[in-house]
Amino acid sequence: MPPKIAEVDVNDAQRALKEALRNPIQMPAPAGNQVVAWVVSVFYLLISLMEGLVREISARITDLENDIKSRETASVAAPTPASTTAPRDRKTRCTKCHASNHIAEYCRTTNPAAMRKRIATNQKKKKSARATATTAIPTFPPMLPL
Repeated sequence: MPPKIAEVDVNDAQRALKEALRNPIQMPAPAGNQVVAWVVSVFYLLISLMEGLVREISARITDLENDIKSRETASVAAPTPASTTAPRDRKTRCTKCHASNHIAEYCRTTNPAAMRKRIATNQKKKKSARATATTAIPTFPPMLPL
């Protein structure tokens, strides 16, 4: 014969069951939710960073545009007449000895003819070195034995 269950025990069990159904057990959030939350927060952080950069850049562009407009509207002084002398070469050469970086007035060369020959020879060497440097075939180190 099965044991008799008291009516009080049944009522307590039903009450506990109803309470458990009304308030389910709260399980901690799985790690996947935390990872997704972290990725979303990083994404929002990057978006806010980009917005700040765009605001800063647009402010600088606006300032530059205003500066350009103010300079355009400002009165410009009359340009000075261009000088009649020819523009200087990148490297000034002496007309006596052909050495660079000084002019004939300041030339201190004792033998201009010999200096011209040395300079011409050096220029030819430099020119041939540049020509061979552009056409040189790259060399590779020998293979290591296996």
